[in-house]
Amino acid sequence: MWSGLSAQVTVQDIITDSVDVFSRQSDRAMKSSNLAMAASLLIPGLGHHYLGKAEPALALISLDVLSVFGAIFCNQHSKGLLTDSRGYAGTYARIVQGREDENYWNMVGEFDDMDSYNEAVRLNRQSGDEITDSRLSWKWDSDYYKDEYRKIRKNSHRFKTAASLCLGAMVLNRLVAFVDIRAKTRYKGVTSTSFHLQPSISPDFSSAGILISKQF
Repeated sequence: MWSGLSAQVTVQDIITDSVDVFSRQSDRAMKSSNLAMAASLLIPGLGHHYLGKAEPALALISLDVLSVFGAIFCNQHSKGLLTDSRGYAGTYARIVQGREDENYWNMVGEFDDMDSYNEAVRLNRQSGDEITDSRLSWKWDSDYYKDEYRKIRKNSHRFKTAASLCLGAMVLNRLVAFVDIRAKTRYKGVTSTSFHLQPSISPDFSSAGILISKQF
């Protein structure tokens, strides 16, 4: 009765979604997280785009573009206001030739004229800081013009600070992108493999064996 019965061992591979070459998850797992992090340091969002994460990639890239244009605009506007303030002082304080250093232009905004500045210097026993060159002298037509001059310079400093903040936002955006990719891909490359044994008998009872299933 059992003379025609044979035994065999069958090995069958079961491929799950984690290693299916046709699945998107597999495609992501095969990509390099180190390359994605390096790309994020270069351009925020580029690493997320590489990993197929479209929404955070768009948000990070948009923020970086805004930061770049913000830094350029604020820096250029700050320089323009600074130039305007010097031209304003030339018109309403009758400065023939000013110095390039910022300390001089700050003094112009603090004192009504060169004589009042020199007097303050002498009172503080800092006679070496006196201005004697007539080309550097100034005299404001009124306090109104002096105050307007100071407002222009303050606005210039505000835009310069804003440009610095935009540069800081660019650096922070890169760090956020880098850390986000590292946190989301840190354990993604780890896969597990398991084996299952299952008895198997053919439909016509001509053979019996053991089915070994390997799962990734």
